[in-house]
Amino acid sequence: MNVGMIGSGMIANVFLNTFQDKSPILVKGIWCLEKYYDSTKEMGRQFNVDYVDCDMDAFFQSDRFDTVYLAVINSLHYEYALKALKAGKNVICEKPFTTTYAQAKELVDLAKEKGLFLFDCAPERYTENLDALKEAIVKIGDVKIVNFAYCQYSRRYDRYLEGEILPVFSLELAGGALYDLNIYCMSLIEDILGEPESYKYYPNKGYNGIDVSGVMMLDYGDTKAISYTAKDCAGQQQGFIQGTKGFIRIDGMPGNMQNMYLHLNGEEEAKIDTVEHEDTRAYMFLKMNEIKEAGDYEKAYAMLEHTLVTMRVMENARKQAGIFFGGNND
Repeated sequence: MNVGMIGSGMIANVFLNTFQDKSPILVKGIWCLEKYYDSTKEMGRQFNVDYVDCDMDAFFQSDRFDTVYLAVINSLHYEYALKALKAGKNVICEKPFTTTYAQAKELVDLAKEKGLFLFDCAPERYTENLDALKEAIVKIGDVKIVNFAYCQYSRRYDRYLEGEILPVFSLELAGGALYDLNIYCMSLIEDILGEPESYKYYPNKGYNGIDVSGVMMLDYGDTKAISYTAKDCAGQQQGFIQGTKGFIRIDGMPGNMQNMYLHLNGEEEAKIDTVEHEDTRAYMFLKMNEIKEAGDYEKAYAMLEHTLVTMRVMENARKQAGIFFGGNND
């Protein structure tokens, strides 16, 4: 997979460090804002990327790469993905996929129309451990309670308290705990339970109205789910799926799909991981490459159907809680 990367910040640097010259995924070009051209050019030299451009239209016309990786702020995902698809490029979109369901639906429909790959960075969907989890869920009987948590004190939160609003805490740039962290938990809940009958988001809001932490409650009839995340306090990174015949425990951030244990009533617990991967995100990108190289559009588009449900629930819950991004993102 030859990649044209949009953005030159921290995530872009991680991507280059992970893959460049070490895998079948190669970055062949980087687009950046003009003010970052010199620093991006230097980053390109470090990783043997000789093509850096500040003209997005020209960048998307390049034949150096066939896939665009969006490593930019949340509010730009839809706009840049749309331009890339219209230019005939496959797209890998960082989380959150978009800020609204309508945006997600438009991108998915366009990708299908043009016969292009469009990938959502929901890591659990690309690992065989999701299949192992689903098989284990059948064994625990009727699922009654699902509880996922992903809490970490943001290194940017102190600056936020001092009045500096960085993208992750910006309403205008589509930040907040729900879209930054809870998206991982919500994607996994949708993968295993589908769309809930009803749901509500209970946020703790900061001084500018952004959710700095919050709890999502989901009702599936006989099954109840709770997903809570925080950027203003440290806490749990763990998941539990509890049924009438036992429970499953996931140690660490649930979306990473590692260190999963099945505990059936009256039996010793057993680890159910099918594959071990030190870096779940790296594994995700390699699986994307496999899907693309195999031309498996059916699998790629089936994953996007899950994305659409997740984005519908996320948008509705956010707006019900009085969190509005404004502009083209709402």
